[in-house]
Amino acid sequence: MTSNLDNINYDEFDFIDMGCGTADRGYFLAKRVFGAGRCLGIDIDDDKVQIALREIENNPELCENYTVICEDMTNFGGENVKDKFRFATANHFLEHVPGFSVAKDILDAAINASREFVFVRQPWFDNDAELFKMGLKTYYSDWNGHLNPLTSYNFYRMGRDFKLKGSIKDFVILGLTKIQNSSNPIIHPLASPFNEHNYDPIRHPYKDVNIEFEGLYKDICVFFIIDENSPIEDYIERLDVDYEVIYDSRMNSNDDDGEYVIDIDKLDFVDVGPGRNGASLIYGVAKFNGRNGLGIEYNPEFVENIINLSKIDGSRLQSHKVLCEDFFNVDTKSSEYYKKFRFTTAINFVQDLDNIDEVEDFISRCVDLSYDFVFLNQPSNEYHNYLENLGFKRPVHQKSRFMNDEFIIILKRMQNEGKIVDFALYETGLIEDSTNPVVKPLDDNNSEVIKFNNVYKDTIVFVQTADVIDIQSLADCLLGRKHLIYSSKN
Repeated sequence: MTSNLDNINYDEFDFIDMGCGTADRGYFLAKRVFGAGRCLGIDIDDDKVQIALREIENNPELCENYTVICEDMTNFGGENVKDKFRFATANHFLEHVPGFSVAKDILDAAINASREFVFVRQPWFDNDAELFKMGLKTYYSDWNGHLNPLTSYNFYRMGRDFKLKGSIKDFVILGLTKIQNSSNPIIHPLASPFNEHNYDPIRHPYKDVNIEFEGLYKDICVFFIIDENSPIEDYIERLDVDYEVIYDSRMNSNDDDGEYVIDIDKLDFVDVGPGRNGASLIYGVAKFNGRNGLGIEYNPEFVENIINLSKIDGSRLQSHKVLCEDFFNVDTKSSEYYKKFRFTTAINFVQDLDNIDEVEDFISRCVDLSYDFVFLNQPSNEYHNYLENLGFKRPVHQKSRFMNDEFIIILKRMQNEGKIVDFALYETGLIEDSTNPVVKPLDDNNSEVIKFNNVYKDTIVFVQTADVIDIQSLADCLLGRKHLIYSSKN
């Protein structure tokens, strides 16, 4: 048994069985429904792996067709495992992992490793609150091992995010085996002990067996579709249970023009972190004559909102595209992105980075993308102590407070290494006195008006990546009073 993925001969396997348990359940379901061949079973718990190994030893078919290893499924998210398997299954597994984000990371890795689809099946948790109000519960909703009661909406969020990211084509959510009424043995009264199986009127407290249900199922099933030619409908029929389609992204798409396509060659600038409404994409057009921008945004809800706004007739976002991705995961040195864009902007983004090393990495990535210049804007942190001494503050949300000198040190080093041509820092947005709404008193009862001495709202950074660009001309595009802090030319 090995935990080194590099030692696995992937050509030997047809699919992954995640959280393999006793091995037999996942393998025989996949064989019957998906026509599966040899399986690689994965479990992070070595005790469960040992149970699976004993089951395999006692079953000749499993012994021939099933290999199990102790491994963290999220390790299958790398390029070395990409597309190595036809599909992956998570059969009554994700409800046991500690939370939504862990389940999503596991599915992200499974999608990375699969060519056709990822299949999920687990208990149905959507109606827990409704049953609770009736004095009822399902036995699997009161099970200690079920740490993660994912609902159909949770799976919708995951599928939407994967689809926006471009890692899947579509997704389908099904409810399997309808529970008609409270006579079903899955249904227990609240007074039943936890960790029970089917209801037994002899062993368990009384329950009313005449309560009718709507929209309650035994299991939920999700197909994350990677290859649009996968015969998903055939697979659904082979599950051989009654089902209802809860959501099908192929039927519910908001994209009236077909697949959302990002053509890098048609885009002339990048905006990192365009936010909920894509305002900084519009800023790139207004200030620097950008035409078609690519927003790179890690928040899928923001991405979806920008895409929807771009479809409105007359919207200023119509010519722009948005990519759902963590900027630090974008390979800016690849031929797809390197020096493909005239400029890159990042407005109110840098202050949410963790440390100055991350800032340097961020700027380097922006420089990779841009053949003319990079523009950064963040709240100025130079006047924090000055304002506090006067009894005032800037209530700005930011993870870190990076100072102008820190930017200068980074950019001088990049200039010395030949990565950039020149750079300049400015301060903009003069705050004349305490009546300015961006300033708040430390004491809410303080209504005194105080004049400030050269306090500015924002720091802006221009990084020149081409000899033909004039930073001063770029700065002149910005309205309002500006104060030059530092220029590498001067």
